[in-house]
Amino acid sequence: MNIHVLWFRGDFRLSDNPTLAAALKGADKLLCVAVDDAQWRERQWSFQRRGPARLTAWQHATAALNDQLTSLGQCLHVITGQAGHVLPTFLHSLLEPNGDNTRAHVRVFTQSFHAPYEQDDLRAVRATLNGLTQTSGMCGVADVVKVEEIDSGDLLHAEKLPFGKASTWHTLPPVFTAFRHQVERCDMPMRPLLPAPLA
Repeated sequence: MNIHVLWFRGDFRLSDNPTLAAALKGADKLLCVAVDDAQWRERQWSFQRRGPARLTAWQHATAALNDQLTSLGQCLHVITGQAGHVLPTFLHSLLEPNGDNTRAHVRVFTQSFHAPYEQDDLRAVRATLNGLTQTSGMCGVADVVKVEEIDSGDLLHAEKLPFGKASTWHTLPPVFTAFRHQVERCDMPMRPLLPAPLA
C-alpha cells in the first residue's frame, strides 16, 4: 500500500499546488498534515519567530484549509511539537503492523524551502527517521519512508532558465532587471497552472 503524506508548511493552496499534485500521483491513501510548532520554537534575539499575529494567521489558514479538505472527503491532521520529533512519530505510526499497513510504503511530500529553519526541520525529520531504524522493531524505517521536496513557489521551470543550473547561484544575474531581460529574450513560457482536485 502506498501512503502519501502531504506536509503543508507554507503553501496552503489546493489549486495550482505542485506539491499536492505530486502527492496525489500513485497514492492509495493520502494524509494531509501540518505541524504547529509555535510553542516549541526557541526565542532568539529577544523576539519569537512566530508572534501572536503570525500564529493567528497560521491558525486561520489551517482552519480554512481543513474546511476545503473536508469538502473533498479529507481532513488536515494538525500535530503539535517540534517537526523533527512529532512528524517522524506520526509517520512511524503508519507502519505499525495492523492489517494491510504491514507492507506500507510511506512517501512524504512537502514544499521546498531554502530558509535555514525549514531546512533544519527537514534534516531533523530525516535524522529521526534514520534513528527509528535503529530503535524500532521494524528494520529500515528510513528505507520505507521517503521525504521529497517539491518546488511549488515558482512560475518558471527552474531547470529551463537560461543561466545554467538554477541551483548554481553564481550563474544568476545579480539584479532582477537583468534576470527579467534574459528570461524575456528567450521567450520562456510560464509553468501551466494546476487545477484543484475534485475529490
